[in-house]
Amino acid sequence: MLDKRELNLNSQVMKTVVKIKKAASGIVAMAIVATLTLSVSAQTGVESGTPYGRGDESLRCLDNTLLYTASYENRDFPTALSFWRQVAHECPASSEDLYIKGEAMYTELYEVTGRKEYIDTVLLTLSQRTL
Repeated sequence: MLDKRELNLNSQVMKTVVKIKKAASGIVAMAIVATLTLSVSAQTGVESGTPYGRGDESLRCLDNTLLYTASYENRDFPTALSFWRQVAHECPASSEDLYIKGEAMYTELYEVTGRKEYIDTVLLTLSQRTL
């Protein structure tokens, strides 16, 4: 049989366990809310249905747009295309100019290299532009 002191100790242990469980469930709940909030606030334009996305994604889309545009204007098409591809993938509704410049860059690369892959990409870009 347990004496009063052991019963009191067991009672205190049980209270501590309950407190820990409540604290842990609160932490888990906060982690879930934080995850959902981040996933909603950081969406690409494709995911959110907006031209540039939301949160940090919209800033990255605008940065990549500026970078590909600057490289395009300097006729540095390989660099421009690396940023252009990111914009086309993450925020394809940002502007029609995206597709006009993409078509121009791939056409130029085809004319310089003669690689047929560039024509396929021009056709794909044209089809996306008309959607």
